[in-house]
Amino acid sequence: MLRTLDVARVQRAAAVAAAMMRQRQLAEAVERQRDVSGAAGIDEWTDQDLVNFRAMAGRLGVRPADLLLVLYCESTLKPSAAARNSSGYPVAVGINQITSVLNSSLGLTEEGRLALLDATVAEQLPYAEKSLSLFVRKYPIASVDAGALYTLNFSPSRLARGADGRVVLYDSKADPGAYQANKGADTEKKGWINIENMRQALRRNGAGSGFRAALARYQSVTGDTSSPVIWPPPPVTDDSSSPLWPWALSLGGAAAIVWGVIVWKRRQSGVRGA
Repeated sequence: MLRTLDVARVQRAAAVAAAMMRQRQLAEAVERQRDVSGAAGIDEWTDQDLVNFRAMAGRLGVRPADLLLVLYCESTLKPSAAARNSSGYPVAVGINQITSVLNSSLGLTEEGRLALLDATVAEQLPYAEKSLSLFVRKYPIASVDAGALYTLNFSPSRLARGADGRVVLYDSKADPGAYQANKGADTEKKGWINIENMRQALRRNGAGSGFRAALARYQSVTGDTSSPVIWPPPPVTDDSSSPLWPWALSLGGAAAIVWGVIVWKRRQSGVRGA
């Protein structure tokens, strides 16, 4: 009896410890969707940095103004920007918020990644280009607008589903950890984050004085007078109330095709039998 109680006590303790660990992991998750409309780091960019930035965007095949807004949303264009967890550790650093997941692809050690916090814009741009180039060629749809490009830097693999605003990036039920880490992006508290949430952040920050000043400086230096392109919100329909509606439509279309083939084969068999 005593042994049974001891086992039960150990099991309860293990369950509590696991729950506490899960809560700590969620607490340390960094919310990357931030309202940065009042901040600006463009003063840390030299004219040559802006010229090089425009050339970099050209090599990536994206609009420079789109990329400028994405980087503004990520870091306010400050090379020393860092998103820290609850322990103060910088989990994302630099102008495009590089995380340790990309260390090996970028040829960085963790120490080297953290050293980017002391690097200049000129020193960071090659890493920003390399990190983006890892995905932009795989998902060329990222070039359609700033929202798709932001998604590329935020959750690149989701672009395989397209760039429609209703495409879900993280769902609270299917991806609870990722959703909790970024739930600030779910401004409507609907239980999932979609590409339209990315565009909402872009519109909000793009309208702020900080980004407008950064864009004006870029345009003045480079002569590129273009502005960011952001797709409008998707139409509100009954289907849009569910995060799974694009998949439901796809499955419905596939089912219709399969059924059509079956019917056609049956008719052909009937013709041969006659």
